[in-house]
Amino acid sequence: MISLFEREKRSSTRISVHFDLTYGPTKDEQTMTTGIEIGEAGMSFRSNRNFSLGDKLHLQLVFNAGEPPVTMEAEVKHAENDVVGVEFTKMTGAAKTAIAAILKAAALQDEEPLA
Repeated sequence: MISLFEREKRSSTRISVHFDLTYGPTKDEQTMTTGIEIGEAGMSFRSNRNFSLGDKLHLQLVFNAGEPPVTMEAEVKHAENDVVGVEFTKMTGAAKTAIAAILKAAALQDEEPLA
């Protein structure tokens, strides 16, 4: 029996945020798309490509125009319709810092009082 209150399987909370990224099976074979949510351990994005669970991807995330992309590797954890969810498997310290900054900025925006 499936419960409506089943605990989420993710290891970290994700926030809804849109950003540009490229993804592909290699660093040289990349497709551009939009990220739709991100957390410390993974993210989801839109794709018109078909993926299987466990597929390995190279990602390049662009959080701020004019800055170099944040690169990492990830594994496909779900792919449904046009949304792909991945878990980060190989990240540099710079990538972790960049994602932490995005999460912190989003948390601060949520705390601002409404006028």
